[in-house]
Amino acid sequence: MRTFLIAAILLCAVAAFSQISPDPRHLEEIAYDSKRDKIVLFGGGGNVIGKGFAFPENVFEWDQSAWKEAQFEVPGNRVGHALVYDPQQKATFLIAGVTEAQAASKVNLNVWKWDGKQWELSNTDAPVKTSEATYDPINQRILVYGDVYNKTQLRRGSDPQVFELWELKANQWKKLSADGPNIISAYEIAFDIARNALVIPCWENGKSVVWEWKNEKWDKITATGAFPDARNRYALAYHPQEKATFLFGGRNNANPFFSDFWKWDGISWTKVVSAHPPAKRAAATMEYGKGALYLYGGVVEWGLSNEIWQWKKGAWKLMNPQEAMDSARTLNMLADWVKNHPEDGDAFQQYGELLRNMQQYAAAEELLKKAYVLKPRDHNVFFRLLQVLYTLNKSTEAENYLSNALAAGALESFGRLGMQLCSINKNKEGTRCYEKAVQLQPNAGNYYNLACGYALCGQQDQAFDTLNKAIENGFKGKEQFENDTDLDSLKADARWRPLLEKLQ
Repeated sequence: MRTFLIAAILLCAVAAFSQISPDPRHLEEIAYDSKRDKIVLFGGGGNVIGKGFAFPENVFEWDQSAWKEAQFEVPGNRVGHALVYDPQQKATFLIAGVTEAQAASKVNLNVWKWDGKQWELSNTDAPVKTSEATYDPINQRILVYGDVYNKTQLRRGSDPQVFELWELKANQWKKLSADGPNIISAYEIAFDIARNALVIPCWENGKSVVWEWKNEKWDKITATGAFPDARNRYALAYHPQEKATFLFGGRNNANPFFSDFWKWDGISWTKVVSAHPPAKRAAATMEYGKGALYLYGGVVEWGLSNEIWQWKKGAWKLMNPQEAMDSARTLNMLADWVKNHPEDGDAFQQYGELLRNMQQYAAAEELLKKAYVLKPRDHNVFFRLLQVLYTLNKSTEAENYLSNALAAGALESFGRLGMQLCSINKNKEGTRCYEKAVQLQPNAGNYYNLACGYALCGQQDQAFDTLNKAIENGFKGKEQFENDTDLDSLKADARWRPLLEKLQ
């Protein structure tokens, strides 16, 4: 592994800050700078009312009273990155991630340092392309966990995921493990200082298991007693005074938003009940700082959030009530915007999704139909419209929309539409979309998804035939075959074991 300090590439311009609140976004990261008592926010993207879809490139910092924005953009926008503060180097580290651009998305394998004044590029050999990271103060190192398979390329649906644990210390990378959990869905990690353990919550067959890296090896713990429902996109952080790792929110296929709050002590989960907690959400980020937990952002019922919450001494407090986007503020802004910008399909989509989440289905139907006229290729708009029509028991109309779309073949991604429909148990409809995706693009990922659709519909012969085609076209993810619950109906069949042997 080639590692070095790129001392020559130092951005010496002092950061110029302006006082402005960050726009709501998705897939951002935060870190707590303990030296300066500031929360650092970087990355993510979102569809901002009146601005369209954007990926911010500036740093924002919260000083317990207001946000301030640094007015220069050096590393470029990021999603799928890690952000972690190293108190030894008194800097926040940005690790790897993907830069989004109109032409193409780019995987970054670099590491940048932010000290509150400037960015410094310190390393270009990150071993993990989309990482989670946390600081280990006992061994004074950053721990990084994530997928290393074909690390210079974005993951395709047919690619396996190969997870490894690495440490970054004194700008040197060291591989610690390749036998930890292989996690299909989005996860978080935290470091338990009291027990000297890296913590990764997972679920297997609906049951809670927690993987912990301690004494330089993995320990898989089956939780006792009550535990949070299976989920992904949860927020996770360790609280040293409580000597526990805390988990908030998240989502799964049956529930798009959770609002429960739990703590893990190394043996069992305990549900934490507090007055006036944050609204239910997924994909929020959480960090510990100066006696409190801080929860930022997330995907909520009214869209994307830029709220910052503090949990201290057992109570939640919204820290930026004057500037945070809530449902009422978002509704008013969207109503005004679409009235004056009837050509903005993104705004109609946001407005319709918000009303759908608030169970105002008739109004949502009208708005989403307008969005679909303005954005006829967008599979996400189309899916939200179908959801609303099914909810209103307009199944015939939904079926007509779907049949016309399949005949026209004009959506951006029939494969993703198929996944979305199967996620709401519209398996036959989803499978029709997978069939169209294979017709348009007969690749490994589309064959695999189609096989999942057939399995969910009880069509075992078609499922096995299509899984073999996925393998013939390069599908390599054996663990995905074994762990994918969509394929459960096939696993007792005599054809299942020989199929897996082809992947060894």
